[in-house]
Amino acid sequence: MFHKILVPLDGTPEAEKALETACQLTRLCSASLVLARVLVAPADLSHTMMHLMAPGLSAAEQQACADYLESCAVRLRNQGFDARAVTLHDDVVEHGLAILLQSEKPDLIVMNTHESEGMFHFLSDSVAAHLVKTAGCPVLVTGECAQHRPYNHSLAALSSDYRNK
Repeated sequence: MFHKILVPLDGTPEAEKALETACQLTRLCSASLVLARVLVAPADLSHTMMHLMAPGLSAAEQQACADYLESCAVRLRNQGFDARAVTLHDDVVEHGLAILLQSEKPDLIVMNTHESEGMFHFLSDSVAAHLVKTAGCPVLVTGECAQHRPYNHSLAALSSDYRNK
C-alpha cells in the first residue's frame, strides 16, 4: 500500500503531532518515513504551517534546523523505524515542496494542522492547502480546530484526472 511516507515538520510541537499517526501507518505498511523541512527566506509566511526562516539566516541557525530534523529521525530510528531527514532551502515554500515531492516520490503525506489555525484555515489559506491540491499522492491531515474539538483523520486523495477537470 504505502512504501514511503513524507512528514513535513516545521519545528513546532503541533507539527510533530503528525508523527504518531505516521508511525502507526509505517508499522502497518512496513513503510519508510521521510521527515522534511523547507527553510525559506525572504517571504513572510508566518500565517502558514511551514516555519518562516528570516532573511539572512545564519549558518548556525540553518544547522540548528537541520539538527532538529535529524534528531527527530534518530529518535524514530531508535524505536525501530526506517526514518531519515531531508532539509531543503528555497525562496518559496511551494517550489521547495514541489522539488521534494519530485525527488522523494512519497506514497502518502501525513501532516498536522496547528491548533490556532484550525482546519478551516488549513483548507482556505496555507501552504499545506497547496500541498493537498498539488501533491499527486494522498495527504492525511490530522489536528484540532480552534475550539479544541478533535478532527477525525481526513484523507484527501485526488487523482490527477480529478484535478484536471
